[in-house]
Amino acid sequence: MRKTFCAAILAAALPCYAVDAAPAVDPRTHPGEVRVLDMDTQALTEVVPDTVYMRHWFGTNLSVALFRIEPGNPDAARPAMHSHGTEVGVQLAGGGTMVDEFGRSYVLRSGDVMLIKSGVKHSGDFGDSQNVILSVVTPPRPEYQAEDGAPYFPGSGSPAAAPAPSLEGDQGAPVRVLFNLNDVTKELTEIVPGQLYFKHWHGDDVTVSVTRMVRTAGGHFPGKVNVHGEEVALAVKGSLDMIIEGKPHHVAKGQVLIIPPQVPHTGACLDDECLLVSWFTPNRVAEWGPEGNATPDLRFLDRK
Repeated sequence: MRKTFCAAILAAALPCYAVDAAPAVDPRTHPGEVRVLDMDTQALTEVVPDTVYMRHWFGTNLSVALFRIEPGNPDAARPAMHSHGTEVGVQLAGGGTMVDEFGRSYVLRSGDVMLIKSGVKHSGDFGDSQNVILSVVTPPRPEYQAEDGAPYFPGSGSPAAAPAPSLEGDQGAPVRVLFNLNDVTKELTEIVPGQLYFKHWHGDDVTVSVTRMVRTAGGHFPGKVNVHGEEVALAVKGSLDMIIEGKPHHVAKGQVLIIPPQVPHTGACLDDECLLVSWFTPNRVAEWGPEGNATPDLRFLDRK
């Protein structure tokens, strides 16, 4: 929205000019709020009777959703072709097949972490076992109501939202399976000998990283206060104590932490080993370099 200002007393001498109005804040979001989310698969709302259950939350510039899909009614569980912003999804349990708008299919195993390009229409089938899926989308999914409102699932045969144009040309893989939680530790680069292992991947507007922290005789690696864009972190193994903007927050195994953009924070692994999967928006190419870079600028390390 643009507003035109023209002072009558100066109109004869000065031209009118236009100023961009500040964008409206999405009333569903929680700007500046630190959130620790419980991934309780039994505390979900039924969306498709006896088949699909879900719950969703909002951060500052993203939405987080947890789905549980029960076997036995594949037609009802199959979502319509739908599209939204960039999605990072984690197949926490079960498996199935994703299909994109180009007719390509992607077999998903339990533990797979996938990156779906913004605007790509997709659907899929969930196999014959219970599925649990964690989904992070930026910007927030427009179909989702406020957190206390009705949940949403793109039912079969009806559009999920206003259709997005098909992507054309060489714009990168529409869907990438980045790694699997069950064996990703084999792919990590040793950053601090015996203590810290790390790897990252980039999307157009997100970066995904995996950090493994190991306690040695000297303890865990020393950390320091860090500041960056919005982060969503899943504690896959171990638990952490975080200090975020001077306030303590505990993150247990299986919980999801949302850190708002540009909020100072630091943290410590409380167990012999912690494994953390993080999503960042905007992406961190400028700091960490391209995928495969073995010497990323990890600013949470105290190298003094």
